[in-house]
Amino acid sequence: MLQFDALGRRMRSSYPEINLKNPREPISLVEALELVGQFAGKEPTPKQYEVIKKIQHAIESGYKKILLSAPTGTGKSWIAIALSLYFRSATILTSTVLLQDQYRNEFGFFNTVRGKRRFLCEQTNRVFDCTHGYCNDCSFKPESESYNILKKGTIAEKIIGQDTPRKCPYYDQIEIGKKASFVAYSYASYLSHLLSGEEMPQRKLLVCDEAHELDEELANQLATNLSGFYGELLGVEMPKFSVNSNLGAIKQYVNSFSEAFKKREAVIKQCAEHSLFLQSEEHIKKHVRCIKHGIKLQFSCSDCNKIRDYIKTKEFLKCKDHVDCKFDHKHINHFVLNDLKNYTTKMKILQKGLESADQNYIITDIQSKSQDDRRGRNFDEVTIKPWHLHWFMEEMSSGFDLSLYMSATINLELFCRETGFKKDEVYFINEDSNIPLENRKVVFLKTEYVEATSENVLPDKIISQIEAILKIRPTQRGIILLTSYSQLDYIMEKISPELRPRLLPLERGQDKAEAIDVHRGTPNSVLISPGLESGVNLPDDDSRFQIIVKAPYYPTVDDLRMKKIYDSEADHRRYYLKSAFRLLQMAGRSIRHVGDSAMTYVLDTKAERMIYHQRNDLPKWFMDACEGIPRN
Repeated sequence: MLQFDALGRRMRSSYPEINLKNPREPISLVEALELVGQFAGKEPTPKQYEVIKKIQHAIESGYKKILLSAPTGTGKSWIAIALSLYFRSATILTSTVLLQDQYRNEFGFFNTVRGKRRFLCEQTNRVFDCTHGYCNDCSFKPESESYNILKKGTIAEKIIGQDTPRKCPYYDQIEIGKKASFVAYSYASYLSHLLSGEEMPQRKLLVCDEAHELDEELANQLATNLSGFYGELLGVEMPKFSVNSNLGAIKQYVNSFSEAFKKREAVIKQCAEHSLFLQSEEHIKKHVRCIKHGIKLQFSCSDCNKIRDYIKTKEFLKCKDHVDCKFDHKHINHFVLNDLKNYTTKMKILQKGLESADQNYIITDIQSKSQDDRRGRNFDEVTIKPWHLHWFMEEMSSGFDLSLYMSATINLELFCRETGFKKDEVYFINEDSNIPLENRKVVFLKTEYVEATSENVLPDKIISQIEAILKIRPTQRGIILLTSYSQLDYIMEKISPELRPRLLPLERGQDKAEAIDVHRGTPNSVLISPGLESGVNLPDDDSRFQIIVKAPYYPTVDDLRMKKIYDSEADHRRYYLKSAFRLLQMAGRSIRHVGDSAMTYVLDTKAERMIYHQRNDLPKWFMDACEGIPRN
């Protein structure tokens, strides 16, 4: 039987194989951990046994919330899986799709649920992604009753769905996720379902992986973008807001918008039915068609490409010959209705949040848009975010028997500040690293002081130091961690021509998994990007060194929510600690297990001050690895 090691790689092992035909149900957490090891083909580590016994004690003591601070190499994913099997059901939240894949690849009985942008819509002949589909009464949407669950709540659980010629891939995984006992979501995907009012499956365990990002993830999902464009569609003009506007005016506008949508919804729905027909195969083939391939569009066929272009450019909406309607479907159609429904859902979430804790909401951004000169309408886009999340955290965790929050970079005080939980209701497990100190050294080179505003230009000494490190490690793969894409552009321009081919930039929006695959296939590749600080695993020869260019202080100029956090305390402690933990996250990308090793170089002189001033709140295992930081 093919099995996986702790890094998700297939392996063969003499460790006893698990009986998947008649899987046992663990009666203790220790037994559940051993079952995980048996499935993976490896014996659990002593550290994992220690953590599991502490969690067992916490449960027996009546705790409902557990915070696990454990460095890379502890095997936190195994802990989460053992708890999942013990409770026989679990929802795991991760910060990235890569981490979802890790759970899925390592433990095949875990399912994943992803957002609409990752699937192509059958309604559009797979031209657009599923965000463009109108899902009400969609003929490609599978029925919930067509899915069956086998060996429910065990390590051998399987979900079997009915095969059909064409089935919406997005809703296929949604229905599997609803039936499954074990599901891994991204924070964004889970919260979008939860906040839309959708009834979520009842499970006993909630695991928040990478919990240091929980505050930002929730704030981003609870954020609302008010757009004057949508108000214009419904005949409701949005007032001109500023970052200092009274939130009472926001409430009034949101209420007016919601009422206007109720009045216009029936008319827009009728136009949506018309535009759905205009998008249908029945109608499109009246204008363009391919005799050879029909609806199965082929990229190599010129006639198929004509159909694809006709759909992609939405030319079908211009047709006046096959639908009798006084409205212009270029402006009122199912795409608009879909956007309005999503926008209205956001309005309802904002209404609920404002009623719960309006003093905790702030306007964080205003994007000025061009106005309609004829009418003088306001088309600005205004972003509103909560800066305290206490009211929502309790709501999110209340439906579970146990909530486990785990990260390598978090402490109890910071966690309780961000969640609003009381310290005495959270059982805190703080683990040391079991990776040898000499394998995870963090060297502060103090190369040059990088100004806070240094995004477009970096000091010459920084570029020279990067080049020197690349030259002393000519055959090894590595990673360069940045804080902005401007730094990426600058380094790629200034690095010496003979070294530039080694650098593999990960651009904004680029698929991380694809880039990492290319990196792994190139002997001395060096990944470089600001998008690699979290959720990226580069074990063993995937990376033997990492360079942190700049002290990763969170921005407070462009991010008004972070500025609010900064200003909320006289000593700015939460802000500085969050920033220091960000550096710890960067330092953990290349040392992934007990036998792994990599050197970390920190170039910015300010990083020494960042770590020194937070040394009493940072984990001892990290401080012990730091070279160049005073101890007193």
